[in-house]
Amino acid sequence: MIFFNWWIVGEIILALLMIAAGVFGFRKAGKLHQRFARIGVRLVSLPLAGMGTLFALLLISITILSRMWGCEKDSAPIYSPGGDSAARVENSDEGATGGETYVVLYWAHGLRTETVYFGPWASVEQKDVRWTSDSTLAIQYSYTVSGDGYYCKSSRNVSVTCSLRRPEE
Repeated sequence: MIFFNWWIVGEIILALLMIAAGVFGFRKAGKLHQRFARIGVRLVSLPLAGMGTLFALLLISITILSRMWGCEKDSAPIYSPGGDSAARVENSDEGATGGETYVVLYWAHGLRTETVYFGPWASVEQKDVRWTSDSTLAIQYSYTVSGDGYYCKSSRNVSVTCSLRRPEE
């Protein structure tokens, strides 16, 4: 199974649609015979294309910069034995305030996702997540002093068990 973060595709498509609608409206306005209608359509089309362009540039730059500076790190996918679904550990580093760690299930090539674990930053690593069967996922987490908000749940398709990882001696 190959999966992809589809949210970024959706936002890029939205930005491109805004740009296309602005350019299309601006071009079609030139063929209108009424002067006020032509001016009105151009006054709407120009900002629409401009906002779409700014939205696309902002989206691309934020995505690239957040990956370069390491604010968000995703593990490699951990595939189920049958390969129909995958889990991934996602760390969000928020600087001095800590951060969060999520374990997210992906299926249907990433079109469907569900967060099954939430906890303090770096409480789960990739080696702590393993599939015991196609429908059972085991997660071991470490207890950190900075956080007490651990959240673990099963999804409709996958039973998730979370347990405290024993400290290595």
